[in-house]
Amino acid sequence: MKKVLSLLMTLFLCVATALAQGRSISGVVLDATNHEPVIGASVQVKGVPGQGASTDINGKFTLKNVKAGAVLVVSSIGYAKKEVPVGNQT
Repeated sequence: MKKVLSLLMTLFLCVATALAQGRSISGVVLDATNHEPVIGASVQVKGVPGQGASTDINGKFTLKNVKAGAVLVVSSIGYAKKEVPVGNQT
């Protein structure tokens, strides 16, 4: 009985963890004046160390497991930092 309960608790925790995880967020970082992609820009989830990405050659990025209400911090050398709320966007 103890093993079954332990297994059920483990399964419950796995399901709860899966449900608590956020969704994927994709986007493009563009220069505001000429609308060219910003290559290598840093896109971080504010307040979540280690959760971030860099933009590719087309300025595109993808972040996984981002919770609703998160704020993305976008930065790159030569540009002002910008904070963008995620809201219900994907």
